[in-house]
Amino acid sequence: IFAYLRNSVPNVEAILAGLRASSFEVLCVMPDYDADTMRDHQGEHLHIQRDTVDVRSALRSCDLVVTYGTGTIHDALLSRCPVLMCPQNAEQYMVCSRVVRLGAGLLLPVGVSPPAISEVTSILVSDPRFSAAAETFSARHGAFSAELAINRILQAVESRL
Repeated sequence: IFAYLRNSVPNVEAILAGLRASSFEVLCVMPDYDADTMRDHQGEHLHIQRDTVDVRSALRSCDLVVTYGTGTIHDALLSRCPVLMCPQNAEQYMVCSRVVRLGAGLLLPVGVSPPAISEVTSILVSDPRFSAAAETFSARHGAFSAELAINRILQAVESRL
């Protein structure tokens, strides 16, 4: 499991505890996490670091992504990984709701317990419907490139000047 979280994510302490209690190997990147507190959450299967990683490389070897942000959600789906989502704002919630409708992930309610989080991660990893939906998304949108999208927008704007 690859997790990208921040201290501001709702229920982040329970999420970390649930990931620590799971039987999966978890790499969690938290750029704003305190080093002393980080030691308290490390576990046999949970490795937390502040240093960023090449997300696309990390996603090649994982079966699930736990995140709040739309960019990481998009990268996960393009890498055929289902997503456990914990949005922080309305825009993120709207994206998360769409991913749930696609069948490629689940939305984590605020206040859910660590054992429930651990159980949900197991469901997302073991139920092939979630990875199949992520695979469908990737097949449909795999040619997407942020650079290409930006260039198209720039061309459209420049053509009107």
